[in-house]
Amino acid sequence: MTLKKLLSGIKILETNVDLKIRVKNIISDHRKNTDKPVFVALRGTKRNGNDFINEAIEKGAIAVVTDMREYCKEKIPYVLVENARSAIAVMWSKFYKNPSKGIKTVAITGTNGKTSSAYYLYNILRCANISCGLISTIECLVNGEKINIESGGGSVLDIDSAMTTPDPEILYLIYNKEE
Repeated sequence: MTLKKLLSGIKILETNVDLKIRVKNIISDHRKNTDKPVFVALRGTKRNGNDFINEAIEKGAIAVVTDMREYCKEKIPYVLVENARSAIAVMWSKFYKNPSKGIKTVAITGTNGKTSSAYYLYNILRCANISCGLISTIECLVNGEKINIESGGGSVLDIDSAMTTPDPEILYLIYNKEE
């Protein structure tokens, strides 16, 4: 897929990249070594992905998407956007051909009972023979099958940057395993 297609609908503030280049993957972890990825530099609570742009380029990233102008250097192929975190969600959706259009999503919030509620709903849908998945801190399931994510575990707690709500990259990875 071309970078232009991945970025369509995202406001580009500035770029020094030929947007017709072909992208084979999208990464936000500079340590990942994949074929022709675009690196999206995200600011986190503990680290700033922009600080790892050079490492991502050295490992083979063909372009960087960032929302911090001060990291846009002439020697680095970059795309400056308004919001990198929003951009990566849109990019992953396009990369996987908008899978959320074909699924219904239920999110459970609150202080107590989220996991129990999610399992009740998941099991009710399974008993009704409705295709469904479950993403929880305990495990990830799709139609009764445990899904192993990245490091081999089946829980979002097994992901290096564990959160109860995974980043778009992990969500699309889970969805893609269903097919």
